[in-house]
Amino acid sequence: MNLSSFKKHKQSMTNISEISRVTKGFSFDGKYFLYEEGDLPKYVLRTSPRQQTQRKIQEFEVVTNVYDMGVKTSKPIEFGSIESLDICYMILSYVEGDDASEILPSLSY
Repeated sequence: MNLSSFKKHKQSMTNISEISRVTKGFSFDGKYFLYEEGDLPKYVLRTSPRQQTQRKIQEFEVVTNVYDMGVKTSKPIEFGSIESLDICYMILSYVEGDDASEILPSLSY
């Protein structure tokens, strides 16, 4: 997804100055960092095929519940779909930290 396409469909994100694809992670979602200004991302955009909308709504609700319990995790910002792109999406705040795929193998039982 490119920046102009995203901004065209998400008028509320007009202050986004850069978008970069994230290739790490365990899910098959499209993942992107959204930047306003500076070196750190402001948001994480996750996209999935629209046919996964119900499952992704449930996932968004789980993230919301975990965040509401005070766990240090991304703040859920918005869930929606873009029919013309055939995607559903969630926007989460960016939380700086270590990548789980790098940390999990070092943990033991």
